[in-house]
Amino acid sequence: MNCLDLTVRQNDSMYKRWLVIPWSVYLLSFLVPVANLDGLGWQLFCLGIESMLMLCPAWLANPLFWLASYYFWKGEIRKAAKLGAVSVGLGVSFWAWVWLAMPEPDWFKLIVYLIPYWVWLASLSSFSLMAWLIAPRSSASNAM
Repeated sequence: MNCLDLTVRQNDSMYKRWLVIPWSVYLLSFLVPVANLDGLGWQLFCLGIESMLMLCPAWLANPLFWLASYYFWKGEIRKAAKLGAVSVGLGVSFWAWVWLAMPEPDWFKLIVYLIPYWVWLASLSSFSLMAWLIAPRSSASNAM
């Protein structure tokens, strides 16, 4: 076994402990202050729910992340990795929505002020990366 072989073995539940990293970062994103505004990340979370009414799919990355975490916990790592990758894609779709929905967005303010968004996206990305690194390599026995 080399040091980069992180694949899950039968009856090995140690990998479940890795969920602490992305979930800690995810929960931290709720507590990070929004720069130059009087609010915290959880308020952006609530705004995200409202933004779905404006056809912004980025918030849907949250339930996908939750579902991916569930599959990861059950040991279905490949399914979790795929859902994690889709959740990152949905999270990044926020920028396409901004570009299409706002006539002249102030890109600097959006990038700098939305620190909780970047922490949230880091949690989704770290989960996806972790799941892909841990996922078994054989595709025949672990197909989705």
